Amino acid sequence: MKGSTARPDIADRHAARAVQRARAEGRMPETVGPRTTPSRIRILTLAALAAVAALFLVVTVSLSQARDGVNALGDSAGPRTIAAHDVYSALSDMEAQATTVLLMGDEHGLGRGRAEALRHYEQRRGDANHALAQAAQLASEGDADENDVRELMDGLGSYEQLVARARIHNDAAGEGAGALSGEALRRQREASTLMQEDLLPQASELMEDSRSAVTERYEDKRSAILSGAVWVVAAGAVATGILVWLHHYLSVRFRRRMNVPIAGAALAAAVLTLGPCAILVTEAQQLRTAKEDGLDPVLSLSQTRAVSTAIHADQNRYLLDPARGDVYEEEYLAGARRVLAVDAEGADGYADAVTRAVADGPDGVDASVGGFLGREARNPSTGSAESELAEVLEGYAAFQRSDQHLRGLVEDGRFRSAVEAHLDGKDSVSETFRSYDASVESLIASHRETFGDAVTAGERELAGRYWQVPAMAVAVGVLIVAGVYPRLAEYR
Repeated sequence: MKGSTARPDIADRHAARAVQRARAEGRMPETVGPRTTPSRIRILTLAALAAVAALFLVVTVSLSQARDGVNALGDSAGPRTIAAHDVYSALSDMEAQATTVLLMGDEHGLGRGRAEALRHYEQRRGDANHALAQAAQLASEGDADENDVRELMDGLGSYEQLVARARIHNDAAGEGAGALSGEALRRQREASTLMQEDLLPQASELMEDSRSAVTERYEDKRSAILSGAVWVVAAGAVATGILVWLHHYLSVRFRRRMNVPIAGAALAAAVLTLGPCAILVTEAQQLRTAKEDGLDPVLSLSQTRAVSTAIHADQNRYLLDPARGDVYEEEYLAGARRVLAVDAEGADGYADAVTRAVADGPDGVDASVGGFLGREARNPSTGSAESELAEVLEGYAAFQRSDQHLRGLVEDGRFRSAVEAHLDGKDSVSETFRSYDASVESLIASHRETFGDAVTAGERELAGRYWQVPAMAVAVGVLIVAGVYPRLAEYR
């Protein structure tokens, strides 16, 4: 019978009465599974409700994992790793500024002036302390990183004292630019040795440990998010399948084409599955973008900048301490090859090789060129504008050419001219380095923006899911009860 006046099957009523008589007479027959329509409906209904509850639980847990992944990268592991790189960069710049002050001697008007160099030194000292404090705050209690941070703080205090003493002795001597000697030179050597052999290696170790930790956490979190998407699909398929079967059973037994509440419940269950699944896939993509196109280039370029600053300090030491000039030149060349590795002999040959390697911009950098900038040029990350990369590469080549000119003056015995070429004028080594350093900083800022945008997008995608998912699950449960209750009522 069709329409809303349909009645339960007569056979079902007879079967129900037979079961009641058997129970009353104590001769209940052995059966396998439910024999009556109401019992089957109840079992399917309970199965559907349980499946929806399981789907809700899986979705909630999966979205929570996605939220944890975004927070871990954006609010904890990512900032902690950036702080570790900032420590390394600030320490390198402190050494560069400290040696610049000493190189000026009592000629305070060279370049941008001693007052500006001192101001920059104090600023970078504050940056280093701030980055160390941030790294310590982000480190968990009892973590080895926290001990490393404390050791760096202690070492930084000792370095500051040595630099201050070297400056006091240098001022007392009243020597001209590049004429560091006596007690000032000894204190400067002690400070540079502490920086080169203790502080920078400790900062580098802290940097690498933080980078390894963030990579491991990223891989774990992204894997968990993608696994959560698979579990959501599986749970959703089970819930939707049971609801479709329940709808089919009710349609057949009660000869109706459509049970609107149950059909709505099945559709809602599908939405509860596909919606969160799409969100999880999006979150995994945002996490990948934040890590690979944002954080990784930021860390690599930050290290590039720090190493570049360190070799700039090597130039200062090369002029400050001619007795160790060969050592500082070797250290300079080793650091320069970390930035951009080309096949060349000596500092002069290196500058020419760099100029040739970057002559055609990022597109002209071939597989033979290594180092931080070589890898970035061959495999630019999303967010790296070609014009920005080209500016960085050309700036580095100009810096190397200015260094080549500096060393040529020293070899010709024109030491005073070398000091002036290093410190004074718009084409000086220091000004050329500042221009190059500014281009690297601009590129880092672009990648930081990519990182921040990806994290913000991930957080925004998850916003509001706290109430939407449970509301949808409750709605599915209500629809199931609304679709089944009238049918069961017909048997009363």
